[in-house]
Amino acid sequence: MMDEVLLVDGYNVIHAWDDLRAWMEEVSLEAARVKLLDVLLDFQGACGCEVIVVFDAHSAPYLHNARVEDMGALQVVYTARDQTADAYIERLVEVLRTKRRGCTLRVVTGDALEQHTVLALGALRMTAVELRAQVRAYKVQMRALAARNRPVKRHMLAAQLPLDVQQALERIRRGH
Repeated sequence: MMDEVLLVDGYNVIHAWDDLRAWMEEVSLEAARVKLLDVLLDFQGACGCEVIVVFDAHSAPYLHNARVEDMGALQVVYTARDQTADAYIERLVEVLRTKRRGCTLRVVTGDALEQHTVLALGALRMTAVELRAQVRAYKVQMRALAARNRPVKRHMLAAQLPLDVQQALERIRRGH
């Protein structure tokens, strides 16, 4: 069980990140959601925390109950009709506080009132801007780690030859 849960107000983040907001306006809201989930899946893999993304569906006439999609350590929630993401997140903080004592709960939202509410419930708060900075920092770390672990490329022809041929050529070079 992971010791940190990141609860993300999905639409709040989409509207706060310039690239996602532009993607939503130029392509579609669904495309922006998919991009956000891709970013958060990568982030989850790098940081190791559990991530729950909550999207408002309070004005969707077709969604009567909350819908939860499990993507491994990333969980996506579409709230029920007439339920805001804020209300869902607040209730989830209360439930997780009881069920997972000692677990760090961090709520990502730019809504100041929601930040105060979750702080009062015992969770930490993070703005969408802070999440963006942390996502970018993890990307830099992951690239550096990948570069360090990449095998050294040898461009010499001799390095491409089978070992016995390399050894025979070395003997010839040394005059043996």
